Amino acid sequence: MATSAITLGLVFVFAADCGFAAQAKSPWQQEWENTLAAAKKEGQVTVYISGYEAVLPHFEKEFPEIKLTAVTARGNQLGQRLLSERRAEKYLADVVSSGANPNYQ
Repeated sequence: MATSAITLGLVFVFAADCGFAAQAKSPWQQEWENTLAAAKKEGQVTVYISGYEAVLPHFEKEFPEIKLTAVTARGNQLGQRLLSERRAEKYLADVVSSGANPNYQ
């Protein structure tokens, strides 16, 4: 009987420990989940990208419920476009990923 009580106690301790570990999320994980939920709610994401076009099909496969609009160009072209849009108070890009850009100040 004592063995059963010890075993049962260990099961509860292990289950409680696993439950706590599953609930504890690092800040980046929580931020990613919030970002992903917002993108799913909006239904689309606009990405300005230079040189990483090969990742786009992988994103579309991983997140088919999010429509991906990609603007691809060289870094300096994306920088000029982004600056022009911001000056016109247009905020079209959700994500910008490009190399070094002398136009971005």
